[in-house]
Amino acid sequence: MIYGIEHPDITRTLRTGYPFKPTVIKTIGICEGCGEAIKEDEEFLEHPDGLIHDDWECAYLLVKKQAE
Repeated sequence: MIYGIEHPDITRTLRTGYPFKPTVIKTIGICEGCGEAIKEDEEFLEHPDGLIHDDWECAYLLVKKQAE
């Protein structure tokens, strides 16, 4: 018996013998607010200047950049 926290991927590998295959998440674009990559599994908003994360901090940073 293994004590401690069991990770689902490790448990599945031990049970089935098949190693975990990480999923590849594609990048859609770059956030105009924070400048980080927007991945396909994240929520985002389309803006006339580009894409931004669906996050108030990114929206604030975009407005701040436009005000300069």
